[in-house]
Amino acid sequence: MAVEFGKWEKIERERIVPFTVKENVMIRGWWSADKEGKKVIDKAFLEDTVYFHIEMMGIPIQDGEKLSLQLYDYDHFLWFDIYNLDDKIENPKECIIKEGKALLEVYLKPQWKEHIEDDLGSSIELYWKVKYIKKDKRELTINLPKEERDYLKVSNNRDIYIKPVIDDRKINYGIPEIYDYNGNPM
Repeated sequence: MAVEFGKWEKIERERIVPFTVKENVMIRGWWSADKEGKKVIDKAFLEDTVYFHIEMMGIPIQDGEKLSLQLYDYDHFLWFDIYNLDDKIENPKECIIKEGKALLEVYLKPQWKEHIEDDLGSSIELYWKVKYIKKDKRELTINLPKEERDYLKVSNNRDIYIKPVIDDRKINYGIPEIYDYNGNPM
């Protein structure tokens, strides 16, 4: 908030994700609501489509080189992360680097509701473990986004699920079955 002659005016500032230096490579990663990476986010809902951006600098990176990515749900025990309880979500993905940048489109699947329920919270925190094999065959591995506060917090905002009635003969009667949040018929 800022004051202008006695009036309150909200000023939106662009979030800047800083670079991290690891093994002479400057790298950063962030979640966004748009493909351009301008709308940096840290919260989303199941069934949203979000984008993860990676930017690298510092060493000659050729267009067409690949990054290997694994999505994780960040788990901790009483604010400590010493036990490394993080869960893998989905299979590993690959990204192709172009002009030192990579983009990954991520659909937040409704099936991930199970991870939210297992997490004993109202959301899961998502980050990527990124692997890059350098020209000298050494592997660079880093968790992105680097800061825990920038992890994507995904929650479920649905209360009702509607499923069409289909009998054993695969005939759809056009009348929906309605289920509550726990999956019980209403």
